[in-house]
Amino acid sequence: MNKQIIILLLTLVLLNGCSSKSSDNSIVFENTVASMKKNIVGTWQSSCIDTKDGYSKITTKIFDSNNTYISSISTFSGAECKFYEFNSTAKLKYTIGGLINNNIEIDFERYDEITYTLVHFKDNQLYIANNISDEGVRKSDFTNSEALSKVADIVIDVEDEKPPVKYENTVESMKENIVGTWQSDCIDTEDGYSKVTTKIFDSNNTYIISISKFSGSECKLYESNSTAKWKYTIGGLDNNNIEIDFEIEGEITYTLVHFIDNQLYIANNISAEGVRKSDFTNSEALSKVADIVIDVEDEKPPVKYENTVESMKENIVGTWKSDCIDTEDEYSKIATKIFDSNNTYISSITTFSGAECEFYEFNSTATSKYTIGGVDNDNIEIDFEIEGEITYTLVHFIDNQLYIANDINDTAEGVRETDFSKSEALTKIE
Repeated sequence: MNKQIIILLLTLVLLNGCSSKSSDNSIVFENTVASMKKNIVGTWQSSCIDTKDGYSKITTKIFDSNNTYISSISTFSGAECKFYEFNSTAKLKYTIGGLINNNIEIDFERYDEITYTLVHFKDNQLYIANNISDEGVRKSDFTNSEALSKVADIVIDVEDEKPPVKYENTVESMKENIVGTWQSDCIDTEDGYSKVTTKIFDSNNTYIISISKFSGSECKLYESNSTAKWKYTIGGLDNNNIEIDFEIEGEITYTLVHFIDNQLYIANNISAEGVRKSDFTNSEALSKVADIVIDVEDEKPPVKYENTVESMKENIVGTWKSDCIDTEDEYSKIATKIFDSNNTYISSITTFSGAECEFYEFNSTATSKYTIGGVDNDNIEIDFEIEGEITYTLVHFIDNQLYIANDINDTAEGVRETDFSKSEALTKIE
């Protein structure tokens, strides 16, 4: 039923409270188990209650003949229950218990757990204890109990609540429950920044980690976001932790995870010394939240340049640049080598005064045609055509940087000697 209609009904019942009470004033509800079982069935409602915090409320309790109990609290802004704000409800099963010191026990069942309270009638109004303590003798506190009057029946539609899922540290539970979006609270990184960490495990075994960085300590002023995307596999049980294997650029790494109070913790340090040790000391408490879409491109594994003719032809095309190089003569330089796809080669040397490439002096360039030759002792020959003449050099890759030989000598014995001792380490730039 529409909540506004419910509130209208509640308000009408409240405004006509006198006529809506039991019409037979001769009936007196007694504090016996038999009277409680017979007379509690129906709808009970408080008058408008000022909560003293700028709000007011009307409390409604429904006990039906099928032992279903509905508690509904309608909240209003202001002190007179005029301006509706929201409604909160709960639905439980109830059972009338025995007599305790002129009160009647009522047991409530929720999520297979039993709780209880004490109730009594006074002047045909129902009072429900708001505090009960057991100290050998059960004590009940009705100090702030609301006086509930029986009113005409009201229908409040409350869906049956599903019991909360309890995440267990088993492989089956981890596979079922880790899928989704997990997020930390705002975390102060103690360096003038704060962060929120998000981990997404999807049903296709894709894992996304996203760290949002903020300036200041309350995650208000957004700075930047860093993301990574990997494949994951749930492994086996390890001392009440579950192993997760990540595939990163073709390599497998692993970590251990566990649930505590339905929050996910991921180990930040694992050591294997005969026995695998996991460190969760600084692990973030990640709570499951509504799904978030974070668009992260699939990472391509880094290209490994090989010293083959095919790799050289494919990967040398582009611009290669050195760091700043001190020439030891009060100058410094940056070397730039460009190999384009039309077999044109440009060599450029930019010279600076001083040792840190700050004060530009001049630039010298040379242009020629180039051709990739064959393999020569794990080096690749490159032939240059300069004004109709062919010269050559040898090159190779080390850690994806390009080195060009600075001296080549063909000995009388027919052995080619190459010298890379002073070759510049050239890095490919975009």
